[in-house]
Amino acid sequence: MCRGDNYQIGISLKPTASRCLKLFTNSVESVAYIEKYYDTQVRKNPKYWEHYLDKNFDTLCGSPLLNIIAKITMAPDNIEVLSEQDKDVLARIIISQAIRVPQFLDEQTDLAQERLIKYKKAILNSLPASYGRENDLISKMTFSRDERKDMVLTASFNAEKFSRFCEVIKKKYWFIFYNDIRDRMPYITSDNPVVFTTIKAKTEKMTTIGLLNDETVILYPISPSILIGIYSPLLYFGELSKYNGHRMHISDMKFITNVNILITEQSCVHTFLPEPLFSILRERI
Repeated sequence: MCRGDNYQIGISLKPTASRCLKLFTNSVESVAYIEKYYDTQVRKNPKYWEHYLDKNFDTLCGSPLLNIIAKITMAPDNIEVLSEQDKDVLARIIISQAIRVPQFLDEQTDLAQERLIKYKKAILNSLPASYGRENDLISKMTFSRDERKDMVLTASFNAEKFSRFCEVIKKKYWFIFYNDIRDRMPYITSDNPVVFTTIKAKTEKMTTIGLLNDETVILYPISPSILIGIYSPLLYFGELSKYNGHRMHISDMKFITNVNILITEQSCVHTFLPEPLFSILRERI
């Protein structure tokens, strides 16, 4: 996830059936990556993908994202805050975050095995029986999980495909939900920070609902005070166009809490809590 000063204090370990909630103090930078998760022996440099992500996307979480946060914070009301350049930066961050998380990559790596088996059968069925040697080589061909993960990463970050994903969400309506009760209930984030949901407020996988689905809603907190919401232009018959790119002040505790629940539910391991929420929870647990 993007590592910034806003979430350096509180980190809670996601509770599961075999693991209780645990609060501890650390830096986001220390836990934002799963150690060696992106390592691959397929490449000459095992750290190829870690370096690729850092060079092409994590740098956007530095000055480019901080400048957008400052711009939103200081902007007067009733103006369009986000420029096309801002949306381009955010779109690249959002898509890269969504397809680099273990939930997505592990699912696609498993699916790659099924697709490769079907593809291999299709090739074998297309070759005449006289191609005995070739048929034998193809039938014995296997791909390790490491090789399949590298295939998935290569396909997902293909420049043309990635740009197409970004263009899809840039054409949607972008709402900025500015949290006026940040000191009481801030937006939290996690190691899987981009939420794909629907207008029915049900968390879904990006691969299930799709970017082009008019019911798809993308939520991405970029600070404890700022949530980016991306909606279809057709939603509510286009009546929300006047809010596109604008900052809207939110003090609805239910709305903010529901967003935080969605973020917590889909986290991989860690949920990142800013102060003073972290200290409040630590006193009560």
